[in-house]
Amino acid sequence: MLSVHLICVGKLKEKFYLEAAAEYQKRLSAYCKLTLVELPEEKLPQNPTQGQIDQALFKEAQAIRAMDRSDAATVPIIAVTANAFAEDIAKTTEAGMDAHISKPIDFVVLNRTLARLINGEKRSQMPGKA
Repeated sequence: MLSVHLICVGKLKEKFYLEAAAEYQKRLSAYCKLTLVELPEEKLPQNPTQGQIDQALFKEAQAIRAMDRSDAATVPIIAVTANAFAEDIAKTTEAGMDAHISKPIDFVVLNRTLARLINGEKRSQMPGKA
């Protein structure tokens, strides 16, 4: 059976995210073993500069890449942020992430993005914003 590890930066504290993760895990249980891993997010000051945000994104991507896993260097990383401007998406690419999805999460876009990444496509090969 396929084993999927969903790595989240930051705690899933909002009830709807916890419910969504549980529902996703339930639906996927027939097809794979889904494990949720939560990593601590980088602390930012109250009013961070864009440089501080960019540095935090980079450190968070590096924390995933540094995990004690055989696939840490190649595991797909999807940024999920409230920022959807082209320059924000470019910053996540520069930080080492493979895709970008803006909040609120469109689960159709999420599923398409996951399918593309699982099939080995890189961001440069992906059509559209996903």
